[in-house]
Amino acid sequence: MYSFAASGAPLSQYLAWAQHAADAYRAQGGIFLIVGNDFDESLASVKQGPGFHHFFAADDELELRLVPYEPNPLREVVYNTALGRYLVFHLQALSLPDRIAFAWRQTSDSEPVERRYAGNTAYGASEERLVASKRAVDAFLDELPKRTAWQVDRVLFILDGIRGIQRMVSPMTERAIL
Repeated sequence: MYSFAASGAPLSQYLAWAQHAADAYRAQGGIFLIVGNDFDESLASVKQGPGFHHFFAADDELELRLVPYEPNPLREVVYNTALGRYLVFHLQALSLPDRIAFAWRQTSDSEPVERRYAGNTAYGASEERLVASKRAVDAFLDELPKRTAWQVDRVLFILDGIRGIQRMVSPMTERAIL
């Protein structure tokens, strides 16, 4: 059994990994763990993760293409030092400007900005984004058997449900856990 994964990988990247697993390791099937943002972030028009495959619009079709990874010299220096890794991974210094901007908007005179998410994606998606997401899913489902030759009964999809924080009570102690 082999595992292929990376943080931020969309459904389109799963397709590339599935093809690689079938070609290089003769995999006969696959298990796909899917979260909400895997659908629309498969489209290059929504997100382009360097080193990941995305669907690009080509006429009425979607074409799977690799977005090249081009290392940033400054990033390489930061990631190769203990201080740099600490700042990036523990203090999340790269997201600091976004966090400051969000806090500023929350305290300004304007209406508070609400960020609501469901299944790792924006809660109130537009109709256009939903249609595009469905198109990405259709492209994935059309391409998977062509690229892998896997039988339908050898493929399992596990969908991550919406996980709202709920108050749970332990029956043994009758104390709230969350």
